[in-house]
Amino acid sequence: MATTTKSTAKSTTKSTTRKPAAKKTAARTTAAKKTAAKPAAKVTAAKVTAPAMPSAAEVTERIEDAFEDIVKFMRDATHTYMGMGTVVQRRLINRDATDKLTMESFLQEAKAKGETLETEIRDRIEPIAKRVADRIEPITQRVEANLPAQVKDVLETGRERVRTLLAV
Repeated sequence: MATTTKSTAKSTTKSTTRKPAAKKTAARTTAAKKTAAKPAAKVTAAKVTAPAMPSAAEVTERIEDAFEDIVKFMRDATHTYMGMGTVVQRRLINRDATDKLTMESFLQEAKAKGETLETEIRDRIEPIAKRVADRIEPITQRVEANLPAQVKDVLETGRERVRTLLAV
């Protein structure tokens, strides 16, 4: 009798220890089946079309337009800056002026005075620059005579661009 109880005890002990292990294995297998059974979400790449590349002429035109805008802005700023000192000085001297000064009118007056100053300075400098250019021209011609044609073309293009820039 004691043997039977031991065997039953053993069998009960064995069955209780094995059942949870079997349940764990079954749970793992079921979980693996569930994840394997689910189809993976399809990842589709969206079609991305690159914008058409602008031509070199378009890029050059955009750059030149932007550069002209920058030059105009800088000239306006310089004119305003140059004229501010004279306008403020004149306003301080003429304190009896009854007109009220608004910021807008002040900036317009300063810009106009700056343009006048630039014209006066340009009128003084241009004759001097012409004389210097006349002296340098023979030297540059001698140097350019020894340069390749491509370099001469680049130099001439650069000169033309500087001339147009100064003419703006």
